[in-house]
Amino acid sequence: TEKLEKGEIHVFDCSTFTVGGKTRIALMPEYSPAAVDKVEYRIFAEGSAAGAWQNYESEIEVNSFAQNQSGFYIVEYRTTNMAGNTEAPQQRRMLVDARGPQVEELPAENGERRLVLKDENFPIIIRIYSGERLIEDKYYKMWKANDYVKVPAEATQIKVIDLLGNETLHGK
Repeated sequence: TEKLEKGEIHVFDCSTFTVGGKTRIALMPEYSPAAVDKVEYRIFAEGSAAGAWQNYESEIEVNSFAQNQSGFYIVEYRTTNMAGNTEAPQQRRMLVDARGPQVEELPAENGERRLVLKDENFPIIIRIYSGERLIEDKYYKMWKANDYVKVPAEATQIKVIDLLGNETLHGK
């Protein structure tokens, strides 16, 4: 609650857009924050049974419940005030895509390396490393089916990051 009041985190409605694996969810109590004794929540995939209520301590990272998954999730939460009154559970539906971009290495001539990417969340950033040193950054606003990335011979690690912050590591 303190972070919300200071403006360090923001609350948004996840029902109208897709969130990625690194997105953090903050729950807002219906009662005044000063009157809240506890906040409880449960998150489950749409169509599955809700689990047990958990105590809410701080923001919840999407990867903690949907790592490498995609689909609709339900977030239910409720608060209990200092007088012991528990509000009716509130429910939010959100579309989660916590999958990293798919990276496939294609055979090429003359020792050249080529990567093909598949992801729905553009733009994509490709960071190419030699050891710990960043040697190239590439940015792709869009991607066509026949596009590929040429990878320098000295590349040892490639990070592919999509719009939602989902990341795939590809090694040599």
